[in-house]
Amino acid sequence: MTGTENTRRGSASGGVGALAILAAIVCAGLLAFAIVTKAMSLHSKGRLFGDFRFEHWVILGELAVIAAVLIFRRRWLVWTGVAVMFAGFGGVTFYHVLRGGSCGCFGALTPPPEVMVGIDLVMVLIAATAAVALKAPRMVLGGATVAGLVALMGGAFYSYKYSPDSLKSVAGATDTREDRGEAPDLLLASDLGAEMRETAAGGPAYLVFIHEVGCHVCEQYLDSMEMWQAELDEKGDGTLRVRVWSKEEAFERAEIDEWAWEGPPHSFLVIEGRIGVFPDGTRMQWMGEDTPFSLVEDLKAMLEADSMFPMNAD
Repeated sequence: MTGTENTRRGSASGGVGALAILAAIVCAGLLAFAIVTKAMSLHSKGRLFGDFRFEHWVILGELAVIAAVLIFRRRWLVWTGVAVMFAGFGGVTFYHVLRGGSCGCFGALTPPPEVMVGIDLVMVLIAATAAVALKAPRMVLGGATVAGLVALMGGAFYSYKYSPDSLKSVAGATDTREDRGEAPDLLLASDLGAEMRETAAGGPAYLVFIHEVGCHVCEQYLDSMEMWQAELDEKGDGTLRVRVWSKEEAFERAEIDEWAWEGPPHSFLVIEGRIGVFPDGTRMQWMGEDTPFSLVEDLKAMLEADSMFPMNAD
């Protein structure tokens, strides 16, 4: 072997090593940012060191991946796994592009789902490039491609199964055994709904969020909804308020059976004392963590166009 060949091999090895380091820095940096934002969101609500929640498991998983890419950055097996992982994340976020809402990947920070899909796809490309550069066997690359597609579809199905659709048409679950009407109407007519029923013309609308114990999606968004409830009440916002109750509270205070709710979670909007609907009859719905912010902007636009309250007319 000549000195020139040794130099070429050394340069190639150095280039691969530099690529692996760069990929590890980018991946670890992104996951560290996700950890910090989720931790800040939990800390702001006093739950960072409280009950162990779903977000805590996610943080532990992200820490494990960070350790893997930094310690074993020159192992192609690590990068094929990272590529498959981000393909799954891409499926989760792609669903939100189609249906709206937020994946909650960055805690209370909610970039547009299109941005999140872009980030996931870039990370898939980076991880796949690192795996190829580190000479992953073709059979492994083929298997990783199939696994990535499965993860992509699995992530999308997960969001479909556990995330509510954006502004979906909801007929409402009816308590047919007693024929008492739809659960939102029952709550509005109860003591819980007194404040909302008595809203004067032009007063704030109310976004109601109903959750239940053991619901993963409820746990994911409950903190944010409670934060919005406190902030909008403190500001005395004249456009929107948020009200959060559990199904247990609805049963105890309004005698609404838990099975009467569609979901979980379930939400609806009250405008001028009545359930808010669009002209086509579909109900205004909770769309994810950033719903209150989106609704405030939408409601203000409707008010300016004088088109908000006619949609709630008989």
